[in-house]
Amino acid sequence: MTHNSRHPENEWPSDDHENELSSEDHVRFEILLERHIDGDLSPKERDELFEHLEHCSRCQEILEAEEALEDHLSRVPRLMPPADLRARILREAVQQREQLISSWLPAEDDDDSILTSPVHQRRLSRVPRAVQLFLIFSIVFFLLSVDLRSVPGLNFVQNQLKLVIHFVASQTKAFLQQRLPSHSSSDLETAPPNDARR
Repeated sequence: MTHNSRHPENEWPSDDHENELSSEDHVRFEILLERHIDGDLSPKERDELFEHLEHCSRCQEILEAEEALEDHLSRVPRLMPPADLRARILREAVQQREQLISSWLPAEDDDDSILTSPVHQRRLSRVPRAVQLFLIFSIVFFLLSVDLRSVPGLNFVQNQLKLVIHFVASQTKAFLQQRLPSHSSSDLETAPPNDARR
């Protein structure tokens, strides 16, 4: 005789009900238990849960333990925080912030003021400059390496950036040619060829 022929589908067996439920079903009923304790069950879900509780000792124990805990917690006197708690927390936060900031500042016995201390200025200016350079080079690299012809606004920016880079490169080349010892182009042409093939 099969299981289904002994018990109709919509009837739970009273003795082996707990053993026949899959772990997924039990998880579902445990969730329903939590929602019941929070007062968040629909009447249909509540009926389904209590029908299950009639046959499942495990879930009955969970419900009894939760109800006992809720009852115990309701009898615990409510503690009120001290009136000055907020002020103490804010004062502690300010002290921690000042300690953190002072660890970056020069010692108090230094003759240099905080604003003019070269050590302090170098320490504070290195990171922002490095971040700025990284961002600038990242943006320039992106704009030069990606084909932006399909994006009208960025295509214009990319073309302008290429023109600016070409202009800066030509100006830098002209400046370096003026500053460095000049070699005329005729000197470069008449220089003996490098015998790298030997």
